[in-house]
Amino acid sequence: MTGGSDWDAVSVSIHIDYDLRIEQPLVALAVFRIAFACAHNYVGYYAAVNDGSIHVHSDQGMARMIGVSTGQWRKIKSDVLKYFVVHNDKIRCPEKWINAPNAKARARPAMPPALRVKVGERDAWTCGYCGSKEGPFDVDHVVPIALGGAFDDQENLLLACAPCNRSKGAKMVAEWIS
Repeated sequence: MTGGSDWDAVSVSIHIDYDLRIEQPLVALAVFRIAFACAHNYVGYYAAVNDGSIHVHSDQGMARMIGVSTGQWRKIKSDVLKYFVVHNDKIRCPEKWINAPNAKARARPAMPPALRVKVGERDAWTCGYCGSKEGPFDVDHVVPIALGGAFDDQENLLLACAPCNRSKGAKMVAEWIS
């Protein structure tokens, strides 16, 4: 994923039909973060299975994802999971919570890691826009895919530092620098 413009083409909304203000702040935070992860999964951002679910790997993994300690997660776990459908180590939001287009209709394949490396080596691990040698780097589509640019044609790919790539988004270079 090139970052920056990937979410420009997808409108996702999450509607949690419970008043979380009555919950402890950590419970409300955890519910929101899990719903957010499920929504990202639904549109194909985190996983190849676009079913809107996330795997419950361990208490430590869930705590890390939510941004709390493992002890805090264990204390709030039952209060949080009552808002979700939990089955076979998967957490899923209720169907009506996520409003997003069908991921399979818009999904594009992941850029092969070898192509990313090839572009990075070709561009001497230097941002093609500002000249920075500081990462992290993205592979930018000079002509954005949303405007008809080729996905994996090396002539349409340029190494860009994350700030430049996110700033450029789905614009043509001339539009971006003006």
